Amino acid sequence: MNNMQQLTLVEALDEIKYLIAESNGDARRLSHILATIKNKKTLYRSDQNFLENKLGATFSLEDEEKPPENKILSKIKDLINNTVGDPMRLKHIYDTISNGEQLYVSDQQYLENKLNFNLDREEVIIPLNEKNEFFKEKFKSDSSTIQEKNLQIKSNYKNQRNPKIKNIKDSVQAVKLFHHFES
Repeated sequence: MNNMQQLTLVEALDEIKYLIAESNGDARRLSHILATIKNKKTLYRSDQNFLENKLGATFSLEDEEKPPENKILSKIKDLINNTVGDPMRLKHIYDTISNGEQLYVSDQQYLENKLNFNLDREEVIIPLNEKNEFFKEKFKSDSSTIQEKNLQIKSNYKNQRNPKIKNIKDSVQAVKLFHHFES
């Protein structure tokens, strides 16, 4: 067993789910093992041996270490949970920071106001000139495409509209003639 591959807890859980889905092994026992691990209960040694033989690998029952959470993110979570401020805006700010992106000046000022302290500007803002360049490039290509589509729609509408109007006028004239001859 010394040369067996070592799986993380997440990998082991994924493998168990795969075995269950493929009906590879005792599904009831695998489901029990999966539930035991997910619920952080003690896994019997016999179940661990069964699973290691089935997987051909050893695994750790310990969660992988998570990096410490950004202090600002935990404070934003507190604001959201305590309904201090606009939850949608705070969620956007939270997502922006957690994705490693810089905040806009207005979002940073909003957050500083809610937290009652100043944040390090280098870490959480996007300079205005970079923001403007981003939007110029983004919308330059979009606006030309929109103009082309608009012209195409107008052209299609004109081509479809004229025959219909002509047919309607012809129909009205035919009805008038019919009524004229009928009377």
